[in-house]
Amino acid sequence: YPAVALWHRYRLDNDLTFARRYWPMVKSAIDFVLTLQHPEGDISWSQEAFGTGADDAVLAGNASIFKSLDCGLKLADLLGEPQPAWRLAKDRLSCAIRNAPHRFDRLQDRSDFAMDWYYPALAGVLSPGASFARLEARAPRFAVLGRGCRCVASEPWVTVAESCELALALLSLGARAAACALLDAQLNHRDGDGAFWMGWQFAEQIVWPRERPTWTQAAAILAFDARLGASAASDVLISR
Repeated sequence: YPAVALWHRYRLDNDLTFARRYWPMVKSAIDFVLTLQHPEGDISWSQEAFGTGADDAVLAGNASIFKSLDCGLKLADLLGEPQPAWRLAKDRLSCAIRNAPHRFDRLQDRSDFAMDWYYPALAGVLSPGASFARLEARAPRFAVLGRGCRCVASEPWVTVAESCELALALLSLGARAAACALLDAQLNHRDGDGAFWMGWQFAEQIVWPRERPTWTQAAAILAFDARLGASAASDVLISR
């Protein structure tokens, strides 16, 4: 995942020295992750489980790895160190996510989690048509009109981070009106200083939990930046 952060940082300030400084870390990290890729293309959730009865591939995690490979390849080209093996690995991973759903979440059904629903669209793995079809098919389970995106389909709980990430996926597909409506709804989930609460339990009409995690703020910053085009890196998570 640091590949995405480093590419985002480079797009913000064009600091080639900074990118070159952290490139060895990104390269080592991606090389390690790819040692856990199966011939079918999916990537195991842990080194300890790889090749054992506990082996599994998490769909949301693999979609994130796809985006990481995309940014890693951009960094590689920028720094003059092409990584053809990464490109092949990315293609195999894409093929698995698109065509081999049985390779993912084999030991645990994670379809109740919003991240498993929208991450393949958010990461740009699927075609626009397939992304729209996936989002539309499961929207009734997760989308709550005027509130946001449920974190878990079976719970009356919308979360700001998931809502903002879903908005990013919608922006990447050109569904700007839907994305903006989703982001506008998140403005209701802030404290007196403007920080975002983690979520809203709409059955009981309460903020829950009363926490303001850093990842929630980060998701909001990235999503509103993508909406407004405020920074030079505003398209990093919505470009295909």
